[in-house]
Amino acid sequence: MKNKRFLSSKIIMVGTILALLSCRLVTGSPEATDEPESEDASPLANTATSTFAPPTATPLPTQTPTPIGPPSYSEVVAAYPEGTDLCISDYSVVEVLPDGQWSLQGTLEFSSGGTLLECFGVKVTLEVPVTLYGTTFPPGTKLTLDKDFNWIEVSDFD
Repeated sequence: MKNKRFLSSKIIMVGTILALLSCRLVTGSPEATDEPESEDASPLANTATSTFAPPTATPLPTQTPTPIGPPSYSEVVAAYPEGTDLCISDYSVVEVLPDGQWSLQGTLEFSSGGTLLECFGVKVTLEVPVTLYGTTFPPGTKLTLDKDFNWIEVSDFD
């Protein structure tokens, strides 16, 4: 029984020594870095130091702001197919009749087919609310036709 206790305490002591040695190796002790150990260093002393840098803020990528609001007249005209002739029609819608037709005032271009109310480059200013494609545009809205010949709101007639 005495030998069993002696053997048991030796196993615990050897286990403790191994645990301490492994801790020194993991924490970056001189044994782990192959640096010579000073003579006055205690075998239980932890010589490793750790410094943690605070996380640095990563700047967000800069984004080009998207334009707010409708395009300008010149931006719409620039998208027309090359060689497109622009009309000179520039008029205001002063009234919307019960049948949906517009009462106009301004400059209208004429061709052999009649008045060019819808032509590339047309400039229309609304003086009354007008509903197109399910959207009601308030007075003061400026419209033209886009490259696909659809009515489009523009910010100005630059």
